[in-house]
Amino acid sequence: MIYIYLINTQGKIYIMARPDPPHTVIGFENKKDGLDYFEISYQSSHTKGYEKSMSATLHYVFFNPRLVDVKNLDEIKEMAATPAELYHLRHVSGNMIGILCNEKAQKYYEDGTPPALVSDEQEEQLEEVEKELMING
Repeated sequence: MIYIYLINTQGKIYIMARPDPPHTVIGFENKKDGLDYFEISYQSSHTKGYEKSMSATLHYVFFNPRLVDVKNLDEIKEMAATPAELYHLRHVSGNMIGILCNEKAQKYYEDGTPPALVSDEQEEQLEEVEKELMING
């Protein structure tokens, strides 16, 4: 089993590739490592100030990453559009490299796991702040 990210932006699905040449597909050996790829970065950004937190949130919303599991390279190839082409996807919050997918990728994407934008601990802190604002606000 291999885990890869599909990103869904501007109405199209892409297989996430490395930002530096040769732009190969980024794969993970297990689900935890795959989710950590985004979660550690996103959750760390929330502790570094408003701008970094907003940038992480915009990145998450704009690129909509989902971790999917595939059996092998052939299964990945079946998702890629023909001919396979790399796209540089840009946004104010960052950029990504993706390989455009065909319609087969939609089901994988729908069944995929999105990384958590905030940790459980951060979620609890937000809930506490919301409660306090409702009481005092």
